[in-house]
Amino acid sequence: MQPKAIDKEIVKRSLRTSYLGARSDHSSRLLDGFSALLARFHKHPMVLHDFVQEAANFLQRQFRLRWVMIGQKSPDGLYRYEAMSGVRPEVWEKQSARTYTKEEFAPEVEGFFSAAEISRLTRVYLEEDNPLGVEDLAKVNRPVLLKSRRRSQEDALEGDFLDTLILNSDNDLLGWIDCSGTITGKFADPMTIRWIELMSAVLAAAMSTQGPASPVRSSGPENPGTTPNLI
Repeated sequence: MQPKAIDKEIVKRSLRTSYLGARSDHSSRLLDGFSALLARFHKHPMVLHDFVQEAANFLQRQFRLRWVMIGQKSPDGLYRYEAMSGVRPEVWEKQSARTYTKEEFAPEVEGFFSAAEISRLTRVYLEEDNPLGVEDLAKVNRPVLLKSRRRSQEDALEGDFLDTLILNSDNDLLGWIDCSGTITGKFADPMTIRWIELMSAVLAAAMSTQGPASPVRSSGPENPGTTPNLI
């Protein structure tokens, strides 16, 4: 006796029910947020600074990071922070005024920071390898927590951060993404790092289309201030 065939309506309902259930998963909500960010590419003209700011907001909130800062190459060839999320206003005022050269993004720079490479794009800067001078304490979100004890390999100290490069197809440095540990004091997990690197690729596409940012500083920490770049 042949087994009874499954009714086609049951198949349709099952697929839709499974899909609706998946929409409530964390990974699906991440995709929703990412899709909303990508939708900005359909707006003409698109303000690049606003896109970079939304990218910082997305990474910080979706992955529960304490802070995120994104920088970009300026027309003068120097690199400056463009947007942030989760950074105290007085710290952002100091950070957004900083400038970097391309050479300072090498993993090991004498007299500068020391990093360990995680992947082709991402490296980690540990507090123990990069002691801060007195003048740098004003650039730390929570300086009172510096020199805390690291109790496990997953612990992210106040002075630790991940740095993900934003490269174009020729491997030219267009910008970078800095992010802290999570709000629970842990490093971002491997999948979060992959998401950050995916965001790096999207930002590279946007920055390659527009070109270097033109910094004009303003007073608002959530709106660092640039001459609007339109895509």
